[in-house]
Amino acid sequence: MRSRNVLLLLLLLASTSSIAHKKRFATSDFTIRKSAINSFTGLPYGETPASLACVYGLTTPVANCNLYNASEVPSGGWGAIALVDGYYNPYAQSDLQTYATKFNYPNTPDFHQVFAYASSTGRKGSDACNGPQPLQGWWDEQVIDIEMAFSMAPKAKIYLVEAQSGETPDLLTAVSCATSLVQGAGGGIISMSWSVPEYREETNDDVYFQNDKVVYIGSAGDYSKPARYPSASPHVISAGGTTIVRDAAGNFIQETAWSTDPNTPPGGKSGGSGGPSLYESRPAYQNIVQRIVGNKRGTPDIAAIANLSSGVVVYSTYSGGWITTGGTSAASPILAGIINSANHRAKSTQDELTYIYSFYPKAYHSFWNDIVVGNNGYSAMQGYDFATGLGSPHTYGGK
Repeated sequence: MRSRNVLLLLLLLASTSSIAHKKRFATSDFTIRKSAINSFTGLPYGETPASLACVYGLTTPVANCNLYNASEVPSGGWGAIALVDGYYNPYAQSDLQTYATKFNYPNTPDFHQVFAYASSTGRKGSDACNGPQPLQGWWDEQVIDIEMAFSMAPKAKIYLVEAQSGETPDLLTAVSCATSLVQGAGGGIISMSWSVPEYREETNDDVYFQNDKVVYIGSAGDYSKPARYPSASPHVISAGGTTIVRDAAGNFIQETAWSTDPNTPPGGKSGGSGGPSLYESRPAYQNIVQRIVGNKRGTPDIAAIANLSSGVVVYSTYSGGWITTGGTSAASPILAGIINSANHRAKSTQDELTYIYSFYPKAYHSFWNDIVVGNNGYSAMQGYDFATGLGSPHTYGGK
């Protein structure tokens, strides 16, 4: 009788653990503000595709990468970039077209909106695509994802894959659908601008990010330290956050880590997340930074603009037009677009990260801007750190 009771207790605990996992809601890693329209640009204050491309060395340099003088936008891209989000935005395609027209992209976005099935259906891969239309939600999250990815890789096929909810299992089912779409397009990148606190079972979910011809990237999170999932997976590029600092005339001064704001209420978005994983072991590509990460997988790997104080400009019908937005939700698709346009065409995330880390430390400064100012609970410092990883992009090299 006693052994039977123990068995029943174990089954109950397993069932409870499974239910808790299914009810784990992801946080979309973005914030927005509605600021006054600048009479010179007709836009709210924030970075444009041209100003970002200048700062990151992707286009012809402009003096001081001035926010108002930079006008050349990126022109690369191949295969596909899939953005995985929860819920449904009926304005996604028209908003992306408005964005592309405003910034004078010569091509019409090759955009496709796909609904994934719920995780309860047990579908995987292409069978997980073409599900019922989800309820509306995550409107501005989806806008920042597709517009930032397109802005850096306008020639890539853009998929917006919408999960039935913001629960982790539904989002992972959408990742499975997105994987089949990207593979069908000949390869590319999947960006995930959402995160959850790490959980013990996460290593079982890493299988979603181990597929041929696909590189996965995820936002590190907006809550300062510690690390968050799925960016903590060794099979996902972890995208940290930075701040672009400009003077009153719009001239670029420096880029710093998106640092913890001490005035943020508990649980609020206060800075780019990062740190050693609780459950994931150090991957081989991070052996070169073992002194910092120890025996655990370290996050982030690389970083890009995220702090709303600088922010990026996007178009959102849901929010009434042009807005400024931020969060590592900006960093992930921006970096996805830059890596895609760099045309390295890695066969997996680990191949891409092995390539990126292979230049550290000798050729490191040729391809990455070392961020040495800021603190997200960990101090930014020379070389790799838990605030911005290797740093932000400097040209298309090493990606």
